[in-house]
Amino acid sequence: MIMSDAACNVVTGVTESGFEFSVDVRAISDIRTVRKIGKMFEAGLTDQQQICHALDAYDLILGSDQVSALEEHIRKLNDGYCTAEDFESEVTEIIRSVNPVKN
Repeated sequence: MIMSDAACNVVTGVTESGFEFSVDVRAISDIRTVRKIGKMFEAGLTDQQQICHALDAYDLILGSDQVSALEEHIRKLNDGYCTAEDFESEVTEIIRSVNPVKN
């Protein structure tokens, strides 16, 4: 379920796994986020470097408090572990629900 507060551009919702989130949609297209996402795709980066840039972008989109809460949420679902794949899947779901692709 997605709810929006048009006055402040904040969208709230719940992922399929039950994580409650709140995102300012402007953070997704903010130049700082775009730069971090762009760095993920630079030639010659190791997987570790790409993951670090992705995590920085997620922090810009969700904020550090929600990133920590999401990690804890995933750990509770996965016997104390939060894999990069599970984290990325949740963030992708959040971004898609907040900023759906237009055809």
